Amino acid sequence: PDHPTRLPDWSPAGLLSFYDITESAFIFLDPVTQETISHPNDTGEPGSWSPDSSAFVAPEIIFTVDEDSQETDSANAIAPSHLYRFDLPTETSLDLSESLNLEDTFPIYSPNGLHLAFARKSLDPVLWTPGRQLWVMRLDGQEARQLTTAPYFNHSNFAWSSNSQQIAYLRFNQDNPTAPPEIWLINIEGSIPIQLVIGGYAPQWIP
Repeated sequence: PDHPTRLPDWSPAGLLSFYDITESAFIFLDPVTQETISHPNDTGEPGSWSPDSSAFVAPEIIFTVDEDSQETDSANAIAPSHLYRFDLPTETSLDLSESLNLEDTFPIYSPNGLHLAFARKSLDPVLWTPGRQLWVMRLDGQEARQLTTAPYFNHSNFAWSSNSQQIAYLRFNQDNPTAPPEIWLINIEGSIPIQLVIGGYAPQWIP
């Protein structure tokens, strides 16, 4: 009763994940055996199960210090967000983000289990943009590729097609908050982006 929880999510194999706010951790529960595994995570943002239910990827904010200022107060702190893959059989985690100054979030496994779609923004002052872009990478964090190049639009709510060849997504104009959100579709190679809906949310594929 003293452990508020959120973000319940079933894996394809019937395991249940949820975020325990009191423990600051994701809990993975086998409803048959009642066995649990805990994975510490201070951020508590939505993650994604691998298609074989062996791994779970979620973002984690890492608070560090601006190397130029050497200040420790929050006004000068840098808070990158990295994607961590937690492997349940070995209970080990791997940082999938390739450098420190990145804001990676909204990871979604492809149905064929070969790629992750995610949102990325650089925290480098030279490369920073108002919006996060849609990227894809392999499951080990290698071969990360940027699919969208609309710096003033934030990209999220990624939805893979069943054949893992297309991604539907929501984009929102960060420079004009009164503009309606848009749903777009793009191929995994980054080709032929198509606007589907103006004023829509949360795209999903018909099975």
